[in-house]
Amino acid sequence: MKIANEAYILLKSISFPRMVGSDGIEKAKKVIIKYFNSNNISVKEETFEQFGFIGGDGYIEFDKRKIMIRPVGVQNPYDIKGDLLFIDNYKNVKNIDLHLRGKILIASGGLPIDIIKYIRKKGVKGYIIISPPEKDFIMSSTRQLLVKDNIIVPGAIVIYNDAMKLIEFNGKKIRMVGNNEIRKVKGTNIIVDVNNGKPGKPEILVFGHYDSVYESPGVTDNGGGAVIVASLAKKYSKNPPKRKVRFILFSGEEFGLIGSKSYVKKHKVELEECKVVINIDVAGDIIGDNRCVITGGDELYYLVHLLSNNKGLIFNVKKDIYSSDSLPFALMGIPGINIARSGGKSNFHIHTINDNLSGVSILGIEIPLKMTDLLIDFFANSRIIPIKKDVPSDIMKKVKDYFKRSGYIGKENIINN
Repeated sequence: MKIANEAYILLKSISFPRMVGSDGIEKAKKVIIKYFNSNNISVKEETFEQFGFIGGDGYIEFDKRKIMIRPVGVQNPYDIKGDLLFIDNYKNVKNIDLHLRGKILIASGGLPIDIIKYIRKKGVKGYIIISPPEKDFIMSSTRQLLVKDNIIVPGAIVIYNDAMKLIEFNGKKIRMVGNNEIRKVKGTNIIVDVNNGKPGKPEILVFGHYDSVYESPGVTDNGGGAVIVASLAKKYSKNPPKRKVRFILFSGEEFGLIGSKSYVKKHKVELEECKVVINIDVAGDIIGDNRCVITGGDELYYLVHLLSNNKGLIFNVKKDIYSSDSLPFALMGIPGINIARSGGKSNFHIHTINDNLSGVSILGIEIPLKMTDLLIDFFANSRIIPIKKDVPSDIMKKVKDYFKRSGYIGKENIINN
């Protein structure tokens, strides 16, 4: 498939770290825009502000030993001391009947916004996140709302084997030093409109994010999805369908869907004409599992199931939410289709330095690309779009619960609010 080959070549040209605010994301933006311009495709850029960081290193000292850490993103330098407290998993911290003041916690799992607020109120001095076994440092960053309100607890990530050594020192004093630095940065969403010459606003949006986490090449998350969007934008720009389609490459997804939240806020009125969104987030693994997560009703679920089966595309289709850029649109009542291929080597190392080209192939791009192309062609060329613009109440509840946990409460938690 020629288009998949082209997408894979583009993927190789952006397979380097692309964190918002870094030189890498600016380089990737230029590569993508050059790709469009070289094919005579008009591009619009929309910028937004957010909190980012300058990455540094760090360490933990204990028992005359020192282990390297990765400081949590979007934090300023710290140098703290406290007694180490192992608590298994951060989701359990509210149930622990222990004195937390002055402690440095260590556990697996993430820290949603309510947990950060809780441990700060309890006087916790710092926290340590354990990377999963066999993985390099994963990445975690402080939520934008917490930074804005200056509710920050010093945090670090340690690799699994080092955590095993550290836990043996449970209950004893350690020193933790981190050298990141918060700064304000700008992100850019890249937009391509497929113009069929008819009046009206876009009815179908197709998108994926092109940013990655700190130091990760982000080849499957989400370089693969980004190049699928870009290559299909080229295809449909050359052969416009009956309905207006907008292709978007979002930035800031890895900091909490900042780019898509910014877009929804800015385009609220014209989104009244949008019928469905298609989001590609995670693609490229040679060996993998193909998924379509439907953030919508039964009509959309069965339609996607039938279309994929009719074309012999084997996808696991289910109704649920997907932690990605479709969710701000779902909050507006716009149903979404989330396409992903995961389960292989590169995606196993998601959010680490090892999400790279070693486990990725043209095949891993071609399968989700075909599915995305099938859906665009169906919706954009249908005489009547045969689904309701609806996010049913059970799915909407999950959407709202998701945003409640992340601190997004109906407005962008970014600098200019």
